[in-house]
Amino acid sequence: MVLASAVLLVLHFGDLQRFLELARRAQPVWLLLAAGFQLGTYAAVAAGWRTVLRFSGYRLPLRRLLPVAVSKLFADQALPGAGLSGNLLLVNRLTALGAPRGSAMAALLVSMIGYYVSYALLALAMLVILWLHQAATALLTGVITTLLLVAIAIPSLALWLRHRGSRPLPAQVEHLGPVRNLIGIIGEAPATLAGNRRLLTIVTALNASVFLADAATLALCLHALGLPFLPATASSD
Repeated sequence: MVLASAVLLVLHFGDLQRFLELARRAQPVWLLLAAGFQLGTYAAVAAGWRTVLRFSGYRLPLRRLLPVAVSKLFADQALPGAGLSGNLLLVNRLTALGAPRGSAMAALLVSMIGYYVSYALLALAMLVILWLHQAATALLTGVITTLLLVAIAIPSLALWLRHRGSRPLPAQVEHLGPVRNLIGIIGEAPATLAGNRRLLTIVTALNASVFLADAATLALCLHALGLPFLPATASSD
């Protein structure tokens, strides 16, 4: 996120030299605060996993899950596979820490659902904010709407597959990569966890806090450089 913010600022100025001059005048206190918000995102992700594991009857301290959050983020961004590398790493690391495999798969499934539900809610909120600021162009509205539909479709598919149970799907659907991966995850995750509304609400709130902390990071970086923070800036992140 911090790297993405820096790239965004460089593109905004269009001149690396000008950006470096502005960076030299940056207020370090605000940058340190921004770094604190970024550390908070790892804590929120790890807290989501810890909550799922606690609901399954297994407890792990947050400090042991923080390195997993950092390594999963690296795997998601640096390795190919649209997040599959990070998912495999998460399950393997949780089981290595002593969590039952079913609980580890539940942590993956519930955090995935919570991520996309919070994404959809915040995307909708961003669209409303842009509209109130008269910054909701047709292109931006189309992009956000597309992301919103995708964010709604993925958790809906996961919950539908869970309710469907063991009944077979049409062969054309079952052989789709994302559907096949979801079926594998759902098959190993306890249904009592994946359908627990209180657990889903808590994990969704924690995932929402990650998005909000990312926005706060960008806002603080801009403030440190003496620049205003506008809704349209956050939406481009």
